[in-house]
Amino acid sequence: MKWGIVIFVWIAWGCQHEPEPWTEEGRGTPVFVRAGNGINQLPPVTGYQVFVYDEKTRETGFYECNLVGTSGDRFNLELPSGTYTGFCMVNVEDKAVREYSKTKTPGQIFIRLKQAEEGYCETKDYLLGQTDFTIQEDKQEEVVFDLERKVARLRVIIENVPPEMNDLMLHVTSIPEKMNLLGEYTENVQTVVKRAERAQEGVSTTSLFLFPARGNCGLSFSYKMGATSYTTSVHELSALLANRITEIRVVLGRPGEGDFADFQVNIKGWDENVISDKDWYIDIPAACKGKGNGVNLVRNGSFEEGKWEGLPLGWNLGTGGADRQAIRVGSPVLEGKKAVCLEGKTYLYQDIPVRGDACYQFQLYANSPSEEVKWRWWCTWMSGTTNLPSEDIRTSEYHYQTQGYMDVFRNQIFRSPATANKLRLEVRTYTPTLMSGIGLYVDAVRVELVE
Repeated sequence: MKWGIVIFVWIAWGCQHEPEPWTEEGRGTPVFVRAGNGINQLPPVTGYQVFVYDEKTRETGFYECNLVGTSGDRFNLELPSGTYTGFCMVNVEDKAVREYSKTKTPGQIFIRLKQAEEGYCETKDYLLGQTDFTIQEDKQEEVVFDLERKVARLRVIIENVPPEMNDLMLHVTSIPEKMNLLGEYTENVQTVVKRAERAQEGVSTTSLFLFPARGNCGLSFSYKMGATSYTTSVHELSALLANRITEIRVVLGRPGEGDFADFQVNIKGWDENVISDKDWYIDIPAACKGKGNGVNLVRNGSFEEGKWEGLPLGWNLGTGGADRQAIRVGSPVLEGKKAVCLEGKTYLYQDIPVRGDACYQFQLYANSPSEEVKWRWWCTWMSGTTNLPSEDIRTSEYHYQTQGYMDVFRNQIFRSPATANKLRLEVRTYTPTLMSGIGLYVDAVRVELVE
C-alpha cells in the first residue's frame, strides 16, 4: 500500500489571480497539496496553478501560486463565502498551453499541446487534483488536493546509432491535442515531434511526456545519413497510459545472433509497472560514400549543343509570363564555350532516368551577377508522374546575387527514394520581366551514379 505524501508550502503572499478581483472581501483558506494514488512523490515544482469554479456565479477564477520561500507548510487562497470546485495543477505555468477564460466552465478550459515548427511539442509532467469545498463565515476548512499524474511517459532506447546519422527525430502519432480540467482528453489528435538525445557509445535514450493516446498510436523516426533524409515506417505502440512508462528498444541495422539483454527500469515517482513494448528492428541504408563514376547522366550539361541564342538541346523551358527565355551565351562561362542564361519568370528543367535506392553525385553551377534576379533550384525525385520526397535536392530559400559561379549542391551525394525512376533537374527564376540581358547563368550541370 502506498501512503500519500503531503507537500506543505507557505505562500500566502505568493498567489496571484486574474486582473479582476473578487467582489467580496475574501478570507485566507489554507490549501494542502499531496500525491495521489500511484505517485510515490510529487515532481519538483516552482508553484501551483489553481482554477476555482464558483457554483453561484458560474465563473472560473485562476490563481498562480508561486513558491516564494522554503519555510512553512501551506498556501492560502482568498475567496468569499460560497461553494466551489477547485482544480490544482502542476507545470502549466506556460500561458501558451492554457486555454482559459473566466466565463468558461471547467470542462471548457483546456491544457493543450504547444505547436512548434515541425509538429507539436511534448507535454510537461502534468499533475491534476480536483476537490469540492465550501467556505462559510467564521468557519475555516482546509482544502486538500490529491494530485494524479495525467500524462504518460515514453522511453525510446535506440541502439547501433551510426556516427554518420544526424538530425534523428522521434515522431509519435495519435496524441490528444488537449485535456480539460476534468481530466478528459479531446478526440482531436496530433503528432508530437522531439529530437532524440545524442547517442553515447552508439545508444540514444530519449523520454517524452505525452497525453495518453486514444486508440492506436505509432512511433516513427526521421533522420539524415550525410545529406540524404530518410523516414522509417510507423511502429504501433502497445499502450500509452497515464502515470505509466512505456519503453521500447529500437535496434538499427541488422540484428546479430544471440539474445538481447532485457532492460530493468525503475523511475522514481512513477508506477513501477513499466509497459515493455516489443523490440523494433530497423534496417537502415548505408550512407552514400565515394564519388561519381564519371558518366554524366545530364544531356548537354555544359550547354554546348543547340542553336546560337536558342534553347539548349535536351532542356525544356517551363511555362510562366510572356517575358521569359533561356538562351545559350558565350559569357560568362565556367565549362566549355557556352552557358545558358535564364531570364524572366520561368524555369529550366530536364528529366533524367534514375534507379531507386541508389546514390548520385550532383553538380550545378549558377551565377547571378545582379541583385535584381530572384532564383532558386527546385529538383524532384519522381516515380512516373508522382513526386517523391525531395527536400534534400531543393531549397525553400530564394537567392539573389552571387560572387561568380557557385555549385549549389557543393558536389554532394544524395540517395534516391526506393520507388524513384526519374529525376527532374530544375532551376527557377522569378524576375517579372526581361531586363536587357540580366538573368541567371547556369553551367556545368552533372549527375553521376556513385557505384
